[in-house]
Amino acid sequence: MAIPAAAMLYERYFSPWIPEERASTHPGLLPDMEQIELPPGGHIRDIHPLMPDSRPPMKEKVDAMGQACEADWQNLLKLKPAVSLAGIAAYDAWCTPAQLEGILKNSAPNNFSNPYLILCCECGAAVGEVLQRENPQLQWIYDWPYWDSFLFDLNTMTKFHVFHWAVKRMSSDGEEFALKDIVDGALDYLSKP
Repeated sequence: MAIPAAAMLYERYFSPWIPEERASTHPGLLPDMEQIELPPGGHIRDIHPLMPDSRPPMKEKVDAMGQACEADWQNLLKLKPAVSLAGIAAYDAWCTPAQLEGILKNSAPNNFSNPYLILCCECGAAVGEVLQRENPQLQWIYDWPYWDSFLFDLNTMTKFHVFHWAVKRMSSDGEEFALKDIVDGALDYLSKP
């Protein structure tokens, strides 16, 4: 079985869960990084896609995915703590085409708890947690669905779409790069004046 490209996998496993009112305007798979500009006199609150009272449930979901990832990666990778730079490198080594093929065979797109969607979301939350631990100036900006949440750096005005990095890594596109390299690249980018 050939592993599909990230855009196809996103469409198959994530798009069905996009709320109907957003489906027609949802961009699909997002770029790794995105620089934005705030309008004159703008504030970081202007980039929040959710109203303040809608953010806590998304924060809880992202946090829960990070916690679940710690448990699952400890099991898969035999590493403690698993959600770390070393854990991301170990996940890269574990995430082979054969592993992906098995995951995809056992993932029904119409099941919200399918292994592919869950592993991608856990991985995205873990990458976000590691990036934020390494660079505390990064802030989560929560969105619904929660996998559209992103890390934001106010100094560089950059969005980091970490959940989408995970989808790309867990696709045929991921054969071309290591997630750890993207994380290291982001940290390098953020360290420059």
